[in-house]
Amino acid sequence: MARRRQFIAALAAGSTGGLAGCGGGSPGTGTESSTETNSGNTPDDGSGLSGSYQFFRGTRGRTAYFPNRSASVEPISQSWQYDTKGSLEYQPLVKAGSIYTVDRDGRAYAIDPATQSEQWRTSVADGIDSSPAVAGGKLYVPGDGGVLYAVTARSGEIDWQYEIDGGSVLSPVVVDNTVYLSGSTPGSGQITALDSSSGSVRWSNDTGTSEVVRPAFSDGTLYYRENSGIVAADTDGETQWIASNIGYKMEEIATDGSMVYANVGGNEATQYSDRENAKVVALNASDGTESWRHEADTPYLRRQLRVGSDGVYIVTGGTIQKLGLESGEVLWSESPPGNQIAATVVYGDALYVTGEARLTALETSDGSQRWQTKANFGTFEPVLVDGTVFVNVKNSVRAFQ
Repeated sequence: MARRRQFIAALAAGSTGGLAGCGGGSPGTGTESSTETNSGNTPDDGSGLSGSYQFFRGTRGRTAYFPNRSASVEPISQSWQYDTKGSLEYQPLVKAGSIYTVDRDGRAYAIDPATQSEQWRTSVADGIDSSPAVAGGKLYVPGDGGVLYAVTARSGEIDWQYEIDGGSVLSPVVVDNTVYLSGSTPGSGQITALDSSSGSVRWSNDTGTSEVVRPAFSDGTLYYRENSGIVAADTDGETQWIASNIGYKMEEIATDGSMVYANVGGNEATQYSDRENAKVVALNASDGTESWRHEADTPYLRRQLRVGSDGVYIVTGGTIQKLGLESGEVLWSESPPGNQIAATVVYGDALYVTGEARLTALETSDGSQRWQTKANFGTFEPVLVDGTVFVNVKNSVRAFQ
């Protein structure tokens, strides 16, 4: 099927470099328009943490599932925290021994977890539109106003930027040397492939709607929203299949390589229309045919679609449900005690749940509680790397063991 595609040979935007400084790494020092570097404490040196958490929802498939990470068998407690200059947005990221995070005022940080000290801090944008991503030696920051900034992970200098004039951009997924980015302007949207070294546009496809979602990637295939459906495209942007009429309130896409899942919101009943409950739709990744759909008992599903090895996890209000991978049937339903659910991630055989000043670990087999720790874990995804849980809480990165 023919696709509308644009090939652009020129750079998407000129390169913009940050200024390398020699000031100390403590918050509040130096000039905000410059990059501050703590020499001798450089990211990407192979030391420190060996694991990673690089993308929004953790993986390129947006599954928030890490099968080989062992969840703690007992409650954890805070071991340290690093205070930043501004209130932090989204979950921290971990790559090559460093922690990366952004605050709502548009600053990006690199932190050494071994010394709990700042490696660099750069003022990137006036604000943040979506969660950053880190891959291939770059931190990708979706700034407000529709600008994606590529920041050198080692130094904090801005390498290049790509702008959708008057629009907004969502958290990208990075595969090899290509950055896949969803963006929109009023009335239109696009999925764009950028060269990671220069920011030049390799191809761009029209999505037919400004209601774009973050793309997901697995096994050489990119999945993104088009109108009210899902498109599977190869790395050149050529369509492999289109699944139409998934839902115009589609909010999330996730894939485990064999199936593609979508979280679709519903509507309350009005004098003009009947109530429509939210749903989860499962498609075969090979051809886009529908495998099953699960209708929730509410018009609202939290944006907490998670895909494990034996189930799909969804959140309705204060309740977590596990659905069967093959059937979509509810396998268990649990409401963690005292837990207003904020974020969930699957680590091995446990589901970590943050919310209401506590972190709860649930058994993925039956939803029973393994343990619960009362502390402020914030509202973003808990990041488990090398046995330590990292969270962003207000203006601090906190570590729990």
